[in-house]
Amino acid sequence: MGAAFEVCEKLGCGLTEEIYQESVELELGWRSIEFSAKSELRTDYKQQRLLNYVHFTKKAVGYLINFGTPKSIEWKRSSLSEYIPDDPAYAF
Repeated sequence: MGAAFEVCEKLGCGLTEEIYQESVELELGWRSIEFSAKSELRTDYKQQRLLNYVHFTKKAVGYLINFGTPKSIEWKRSSLSEYIPDDPAYAF
């Protein structure tokens, strides 16, 4: 979250999702924090394209970050227990 707060401080609010995504990815890289970038995932329902990044990547933890508010960010950490390994050494 420190990387996201840094991006918020430098860029403010009101920019496109892609700018924030790339900026956060750069910050995470500079901080040597491992991450998986959002990738284009495709699934269809009755010939309509849908995206659901967390469910279809089978990642245990994800963050949804909203840079749309002045001088602060809103964020939510999500975890899907079915994708968390049973290994007790696996920690968040």
